[in-house]
Amino acid sequence: MKTFLVCALEPSANLHLKEVLKAYKKDFGEFELHGIYDEGLCKEFDLISKPLYSSHEFSAMGFIEVLPLIFKAKKAIKELVNLSFTQKINGILCIDSPAFNIPFAKALKKAGSKIPRIYYILPQVWAWKKGRIPIIENHFDILASILPFDNQFFNKSTYVGHPLLDEIKEFKNKEDINLAFSKK
Repeated sequence: MKTFLVCALEPSANLHLKEVLKAYKKDFGEFELHGIYDEGLCKEFDLISKPLYSSHEFSAMGFIEVLPLIFKAKKAIKELVNLSFTQKINGILCIDSPAFNIPFAKALKKAGSKIPRIYYILPQVWAWKKGRIPIIENHFDILASILPFDNQFFNKSTYVGHPLLDEIKEFKNKEDINLAFSKK
């Protein structure tokens, strides 16, 4: 059984993680998780371990609420790096949250971790902070992009499809659009 360390700090990241885990379980069987994720996944996937931190511990709105999370994030990064050396981790999956996942990947590399690191749902460097591109490419082994044009910015990204587009039903014609937006 493989063991993965995951960092899914946001509700949307946990939705995507859930889909990744479903696909993994279907293709490869059982697994174990460590890291930061929604504890509801433990029950859903019959996991033995619990998250080091629940993703809910990192949700905040507004400047004042975010300040204490900076210290919590630094502590969590240190604990996750230590965990990566004390547990038999086969892979690390970081989903979105560049403010956390990039410093985490840097800390792993600095500590000498050889565990493969995957970044799923890449930061939108095309919109802002293009300087992060070499940092991301140097600290992650696999870049899994949900936007087809990310390959224009990242040299080693792989387009894996957009998870939300799979959920959206296409309208077949104008009648369907009318019906969808009608007020009945």
